[in-house]
Amino acid sequence: MKRKIIAGNWKMYKTLDEGFLFLDAFI
Repeated sequence: MKRKIIAGNWKMYKTLDEGFLFLDAFI
């Protein structure tokens, strides 16, 4: 759930942790 939210709003999260989670959702 959280990963989908981050993937949909990754531009709103400019932090390294959120960025890694965003990439992990695609990998």
